[in-house]
Amino acid sequence: MTSDRTVAAEDDPRLLFLSVGRRDQLCARVFPATAGDDRTPVVLVTPAMGIAATYYDPFARGLAAVGFPVLVCDRRGQGGSTPTISRASRFGQQEMVAVDLPAAVAAARREFPGRPVVLLGHSIGGQLATAYLGRPEADADGLVLIASGTPHHRVYPWYRSLRVLLGTQAAALLGRVWGYFPGDRVGFAGRESAGVVRDWATFARTGRFRPAGADLDYERAMAAADVPVLVVSVEGDVMHTPAAMAALTAKLGSTRVTRRHYTAADAGQKLDRYRWVRVEGPLPSWTKSWWQDVTTAERREQA
Repeated sequence: MTSDRTVAAEDDPRLLFLSVGRRDQLCARVFPATAGDDRTPVVLVTPAMGIAATYYDPFARGLAAVGFPVLVCDRRGQGGSTPTISRASRFGQQEMVAVDLPAAVAAARREFPGRPVVLLGHSIGGQLATAYLGRPEADADGLVLIASGTPHHRVYPWYRSLRVLLGTQAAALLGRVWGYFPGDRVGFAGRESAGVVRDWATFARTGRFRPAGADLDYERAMAAADVPVLVVSVEGDVMHTPAAMAALTAKLGSTRVTRRHYTAADAGQKLDRYRWVRVEGPLPSWTKSWWQDVTTAERREQA
């Protein structure tokens, strides 16, 4: 059962609180479109590991300016969402994919009825969004991946492969020993549930999305999912390389995949896997052009 309540402040995005389970809630920041028409999709942004939804405000405003209504939803335990990460946290990626994302997508549908819904995932947010598309209740019309790929160590050159493998497994071990992953202390990502990092480490080791407590074979289910996909790799991002991003999208059955590479020349300044979010660049326009191409192609197929 999911119920919503909202909080609004002048000149700020509206806050939408979604009840999930008995005591927990997700917090979404809602940005209405400032241009466009009611056929433009609502974009649901799923953030990177340890990153609060507020970090995406500049990017969300850029999307709204070209016509997209936007919801940026804090992942469970991050930002305004609860529960606060602690040693008592028991949730992992299964809960995020099977409970939280369906609730967020349903909220996007309620907030902007009649519009398509496009998921936009950054880093682990893209991994979760991709897995969600394999679920029987999945209700999204498109997927955008920006700086988001598989963490599987084998997609990297040997010298980075070893570093990724050791780093992810060490993070899972630290989470198990500490009770949660203290990313705020070790200087990587942020505080995370031990279960989330455990599932991420499993993905990095095996190349398969297989969270603890999974209620379906996600690999098989993702292979049956077919939605249009926009994939944007980012210059300076050594984690989400084009190869890592291709390996993630290859899990889907989608044949409509558009790939772009975002460079410092495009942005007018240096980029990396986090900095792109805060840069006023062409990504919102690229997203709009991609969706226009998608709808044009669909009209031609129906003609």
